[in-house]
Formats: sequence, structure tokens, C-alpha cells
Amino acid sequence: MVNEYESQEFFASSSQYHPTNTDLVKVPTTDYYKLERLATQYKKDGDWAGALACLYEVKNNLEDFDDPHYFTVALRFVLYLQAAGKFEEAKFELQSLVDELDYIVELKIGHHSDDKDYDVYFASTQNTLLSEIFDTARKIYKRENLIEEANDFENKAIQFRIENQANSEYLREQRSIRIREWQEERERDRQEYERWEQEQAELKQQEKVKKRSNFWLYVGLGLVAYIIIKRFWG
Repeated sequence: MVNEYESQEFFASSSQYHPTNTDLVKVPTTDYYKLERLATQYKKDGDWAGALACLYEVKNNLEDFDDPHYFTVALRFVLYLQAAGKFEEAKFELQSLVDELDYIVELKIGHHSDDKDYDVYFASTQNTLLSEIFDTARKIYKRENLIEEANDFENKAIQFRIENQANSEYLREQRSIRIREWQEERERDRQEYERWEQEQAELKQQEKVKKRSNFWLYVGLGLVAYIIIKRFWG
């Protein structure tokens, strides 16, 4: 699907953050979770250079591996950039997320690729992501005391949440339908299995009756034979 927002520049900036070699020394591992925790610790210690370097590495590595957690880390990275006094760099990252929207949506909903409602999942996820992007923009613009812009981004975030309500409701209904169909199919399978078990039990019972009948038939024939032999040769 085409990203209709890609051509729109919501966050004009030409300043992109890149860590220095000195900053990268503070990134001692490639483990994503350890680096995220380390970024938090650096932040608490007031070491913004270390915190940003850690999140930068996590964000880029997750993107390289097409990991959907990339988006969450990218938003956190934006907040850290602004808090570190790098507002222009934060804006650059936000615009990059808007430009990469289709890619991020596909990361999030790839498991629905064969679903008949894929387009609905796509639109729903797109609205959710845009709402989160603009809500993050609201936060950093408000911190910069750019109240008018912050309010505008807040309205955009609300708008996308509202637009998503119909899609979300539809997907919930479809999920309920699928669950109900699954339950009905499971019930049919259970009933079919019970019928099969009953048929097997009846067949076994018939086999027992047949064996019992044959037994008494043989006993009767044996008795008749015994009487005949006794009468004529006894």
C-alpha cells in the first residue's frame, strides 16, 4: 500500500544524530535488552551521550533485523534526543518514522499477510502508529514550549485514534466471528468423535454378541452330535 504521508514534511529538520567514536565506547554489548537498560542508567546518571549511543545502536540493529520493536525504541530515542538538547535531531527521527511508515506497518502485521482483512489491519496499524508519532511530537514540542505546534500534534494524534475506531471495531467483530466459528468447528469435531466412539462401541458389542451366539451354536451342535453318537454308536 502507498504511504500517503511520506511526501508530507511534518517535522522539517536536516540534523541527524550520529554518535562519536568516544560515545560508542560506552556501548559495551550488542544485547538489545542490556543496552536499553544501560541507556536508562546513563540517563539517571546524566550521561546523555552514553544513553543516546546505546539507543542509537539498538534502534539501528533492530531495523537491520526487521524487528517490530524497532518502532518503540525509535520513539524512545526521540524523547531522549529532545531531553539531551537535540531537538532538531529528534524532529529528524520523527520525520524518518513518517517516511518509513509502510515498512513499519508491515513489520507489525506481517503475520496477517494472507488474511482477507489485511487492508483493514494495515489501515488500523497505520493510524495507531501515526497517533503514537504525533503524540510523541506533542510531548517534545511542549517541552520546547512550542505550545501551538504541540496542540496541533495533539489534535492530529486524537484524529488518528478516532479514525481507527471503526477499523478496530470491525477487527474485533471479525475476531469474535473467527472465535465463534472455531468453537463451532471444535464442537462439530467433538460430536463427530463421540459418534465415532459410539459406533465403535456398538461394533464391539455386536462382535461380542456374535461371538457369544457362535459359542452357543457350537455348543448346541456339539451336544446334538454327542446325542447322535451316543444313540447310534453308544
